[in-house]
Amino acid sequence: MNKKPDNPNFLRAQAEARLGRAPSTNAHAQSSETLLHELQVHQIELEMQNEHLRETQTALEESRDRYVGLYEFAPVGYITLSRAGQIAAINLTACTLLGRERGKLLQHRFDFLVSPSDRDRWHIFFVGALKQPVQQGIELALQRGDNAQFFAHLDCLNSKADGHAQEFQIALTDISAMRLNQQLLESEERLRVATETARDAIIMLEAESGAITTWNHAAETIFGYTRDEALGQVLHDFLVPQRFREQARSGMAHFAASGEGAAVNKTSELIARHKNGNEFPIELSLSAMQIDGKWFASGIARDITQRKQTEAALINALEQNQQHLAQMRDSLEDTVKAISSIVEVRDPYTSGHQVRVAALAAAIAKQMSLPEEQVHAIYLAGVVHDLGKIQIPAEILSKPGKLNAIEFRYIKTHAQAGFDILKDIKFPWPIAQMVLQHHERLDGSGYPQGLKDGDILPEARILAVADVVEAMSSHRPYRPGLGMEAALAEIGRGSGQQFDAAVVAACCKVVRDNGMKLPE
Repeated sequence: MNKKPDNPNFLRAQAEARLGRAPSTNAHAQSSETLLHELQVHQIELEMQNEHLRETQTALEESRDRYVGLYEFAPVGYITLSRAGQIAAINLTACTLLGRERGKLLQHRFDFLVSPSDRDRWHIFFVGALKQPVQQGIELALQRGDNAQFFAHLDCLNSKADGHAQEFQIALTDISAMRLNQQLLESEERLRVATETARDAIIMLEAESGAITTWNHAAETIFGYTRDEALGQVLHDFLVPQRFREQARSGMAHFAASGEGAAVNKTSELIARHKNGNEFPIELSLSAMQIDGKWFASGIARDITQRKQTEAALINALEQNQQHLAQMRDSLEDTVKAISSIVEVRDPYTSGHQVRVAALAAAIAKQMSLPEEQVHAIYLAGVVHDLGKIQIPAEILSKPGKLNAIEFRYIKTHAQAGFDILKDIKFPWPIAQMVLQHHERLDGSGYPQGLKDGDILPEARILAVADVVEAMSSHRPYRPGLGMEAALAEIGRGSGQQFDAAVVAACCKVVRDNGMKLPE
């Protein structure tokens, strides 16, 4: 319509046109007809007004539907809060974001939708925003109906009427994806910085082609190639020495097909080739990852040239030390045997006694599975266990008859005398204490200290048994040898009382089961 339908002249002209006839010229008829004509015109005018109202109502309904559609399905959530913070209105988008039905949100406090960690911050913001009719924003962690958390940005506007806040409008936008992207970007930046500042080379390559995709600053330093020179190059063609390249290609082909390999998820030591052609050792830790269906290898490489040089120097020094220790051990053993021979020169009747005791004691120690060093220490102690007899007059040592009480007390001093001679020698083992205790007994009946059980060294317990067995089985100036079985029977009677039961059992096994013969 070109003119407003509520214009009276316009409506009348339209009604006249619709009526389609002019008023009569007869006066009486004219009066009646005029009245009828006017009624008809007014009727038509009313119909036209009604038609226009219907059109207007239809347009309003269409406009309302468009508004409701725009409001309900807007790309952001719209929420209206009262001054008390209760939800007065909320669109479908907001309901969807919050994962709740509209009926369960209306008239409920908004702050219950805020994650507990952000609730105090929201209260402070809301109270402050009610005082200022300006647009303000805040980011909060909100909770969905399933208690899942998401991050949202709230654009808020407080509308006022007569100086009092009436409505608090919120435009709600889910920024979880944006925050995730931001976190990913920050993570990528941290990874980039860590990669570039790492002291080890960090290299990544695409397995199918072997092309390098990542090459950090440390890789430039270690291998000599710049990033531009390395990226896109096939790793095994310029970092692997020629003699290893075929093996590297085969391994890479297997890795490209399966994501598996002998070096994957392991740390290996390899030989690499520098840009200048020099070969050097590296330590490589290799891991696998699959991106878009393709396998990639990520490696951390470290130049271990200095470590290898240090290891070689240490091995060489260790070998030299071992040789030196062996020489010292041989020298020590020779010295101990020389000392032992001094006693045997003064006591020819017991010649070889110390060596035989040493051999039997060492065999018992081995049978008991003692460490090799401890076995050797027991052997050396056995070789010199009677060293103290050097202070006893030869006529007592070689007396053919039975010793009297005074002479026997003199003989018993040899353990202490041997200790006094050896105590200041810095043996790597308690040799002097072994010598001092080799006549002690578990029940305290031994000498020189009358020690009992746990106070006696394990090595001395072994020497005690070996000493008795050798002494009884061998000839003495005052009697012939009693034999090995008599000696074993003697220690058997004292097992657990005078002698250590485990030592006695080991001795019997060595002699009876293993058939050990004492040296001549």
